[in-house]
Amino acid sequence: MCFVSITKKIIIVISSSLLFISCKQLPSFNSKEDLLGDWHCKTIEITSASHNSVNFVIRKYGFADLSFDEDSSYSFSMEIFQDVVIDKNLFGGTYSKTVLNSGYKNYRLGYYQATDSSITFMDVNRIEIKNEDYFFNKRTLFTKFSDKDNKLWKISWVKDN
Repeated sequence: MCFVSITKKIIIVISSSLLFISCKQLPSFNSKEDLLGDWHCKTIEITSASHNSVNFVIRKYGFADLSFDEDSSYSFSMEIFQDVVIDKNLFGGTYSKTVLNSGYKNYRLGYYQATDSSITFMDVNRIEIKNEDYFFNKRTLFTKFSDKDNKLWKISWVKDN
């Protein structure tokens, strides 16, 4: 009976050790080489020129995917299936604002050049489209750019493993 109890304890200790080892965190991303692969948007924050800011989780409204390939090509796709409506309290009342309309689609293919802090996107003829700053926080990619309406977009991305 004592032998069975010791055997069970040994099995529990070994199982716990294996579980701990299998839960080891993956290393953080930290360089432009870590951009390679397929990324899926998690959240978007849009700040207007008047410093009004809205945050939303993309999967509630649609999707956005970004892929970087070793040959310096990229693809981007974004679709909004449902209006992104943000409610704000203003002077004691609720004000609803549509940030992105359902049916919004944006697809791009082209090439990119990356440093350790920015990405230059180019069309298929290698003509520059825009420049985005980026950084990593652990295993999340954050990109930041201003659009033609001078709104600042901050987007968080997670990578397929």
